[in-house]
Amino acid sequence: MPRKFIKRFMPEHSVIKRQKALKIFGSLLYNPNLWCLNRRSAAGAFAVGLFMAFIPLPSQMIMSAGIAILCGVNLPLSVALVWITNPITMPFIFYFSYKVGA
Repeated sequence: MPRKFIKRFMPEHSVIKRQKALKIFGSLLYNPNLWCLNRRSAAGAFAVGLFMAFIPLPSQMIMSAGIAILCGVNLPLSVALVWITNPITMPFIFYFSYKVGA
């Protein structure tokens, strides 16, 4: 796992704690498991992020952050993985998912 490469792009947790939009989570952001990058937290973050990417709701990032906090997995990685679906890629991804499922 390219840990050093991913850590270069991850923001510091103190910067994220100061964000006004994340103040609703309060002291839950002080959990060190949300910011560490190990196998369990990365695998869980991928599961949460990709699960939320396939749910077509406008609040995917907020819901992904909430589930990541509840499960105790890497928060920035789970929120970033939601971005694989956007209005341009969503029809192709959903059509391919339909074809695989059918």
